[in-house]
Amino acid sequence: MFGLIVMVLVMGGLIAFLCINSSEEVSKVLTVAIAGISGIFALVFAPWQVQLVLLVFILFTTRNIA
Repeated sequence: MFGLIVMVLVMGGLIAFLCINSSEEVSKVLTVAIAGISGIFALVFAPWQVQLVLLVFILFTTRNIA
């Protein structure tokens, strides 16, 4: 499981590097989309403790819209 998380994070890092060094607009859009998908997969495969910390962080840092 740890290897899977590391693999997804490394892929996301490589894609972010490609996005920074790319000059074409289409390739930038594709790299941002793939980086977002790999970030979602990293959160899905994260241990429940990490997911709980992220949930608490999101719940306590959001603003009240009312």
